[in-house]
Amino acid sequence: MNIFPELEWFFGAIFIYFSAFVLIDHEFKSNENYTLLAIEKKSYFQKNILKSFALVLISIFGSVIFFDGFINNKWNNQQIYRLGYFYSALDFLGLLKVHNLPKNSKIHHIITFILSLINSQIDYNIPSIWRGLIIYCLLSSYAFGVNYFLGVRLIFPLGNLRKIIKYNIISYASLLLINWSFQVYNTYIHFSHTMESYIYIALLLGVAFDDVKLVRFLNHHYKKAIEELFGPKRI
Repeated sequence: MNIFPELEWFFGAIFIYFSAFVLIDHEFKSNENYTLLAIEKKSYFQKNILKSFALVLISIFGSVIFFDGFINNKWNNQQIYRLGYFYSALDFLGLLKVHNLPKNSKIHHIITFILSLINSQIDYNIPSIWRGLIIYCLLSSYAFGVNYFLGVRLIFPLGNLRKIIKYNIISYASLLLINWSFQVYNTYIHFSHTMESYIYIALLLGVAFDDVKLVRFLNHHYKKAIEELFGPKRI
């Protein structure tokens, strides 16, 4: 009996992502600002650039799963498990390769991995609170631009990234509003006084903590970008 079905896709994704780290490092060696970064900063840059591209692919396949599941009521558990492992594998690898990650990022990555394991135990053909996990993963994937910014801010002046930051603040905040509106509705519909419901809520609140910190982070850097372009705001 396979305790964690499709787990081999997690290790396959680890191998693919690790190879991509090497490729990104090779591609950016000609960038002077990149070469001046400390080793841990380079790993952080690689992780976020890679994650932005990975999330684009996950959002495409996730949208198909969403349509088949929520619109056509056809739930392919195998595809959902695989996509969940592809989502968590990069965060897991980030924990190993990127030193000095912020505490909230570490918590987020750990919870993502735990959720991918739990995800593989769910039969999505049976309506439950866990269907909300698919929405959370999908809408988070749509915010791939945030990870792109987290990477490129290390090699480009913030002033040059002002429009990218502004776009990410608006898009990310909008996605979070949609996401949490759905999560509240989904929890209300499917909540039961069981350990399962409490675990789901606790884990999602852990992820939400990182979401809030990230919005604040984006807003802070947008203000810094404005100051870099136009100088400090005078009262």
